[in-house]
Amino acid sequence: MYLDLIVLSLGEINDLKSKTMSKILSTEVREKLSSEETKMRIALELGISFMTILRWIRTNHKNLTLDRTKEVISKYTEVPVEDLFEKQHA
Repeated sequence: MYLDLIVLSLGEINDLKSKTMSKILSTEVREKLSSEETKMRIALELGISFMTILRWIRTNHKNLTLDRTKEVISKYTEVPVEDLFEKQHA
């Protein structure tokens, strides 16, 4: 009985990860996002709260990969869109 509960809990955790985890921001972008002013400008332009952008960055949220989000991050970090995320190794 308890085993079923543990499996269900792990399944829920994995489901949550698949919904929120995304590509990882590059080191260059993370350094430029260390400025609270930069993060606030991005949040304002996206129409989200400062706490939301902090959470997205901290958790590598999938919303970071949305076209509009990438454009705004690129604008304020001066990093080209194609260089925002770490390269995936095959």
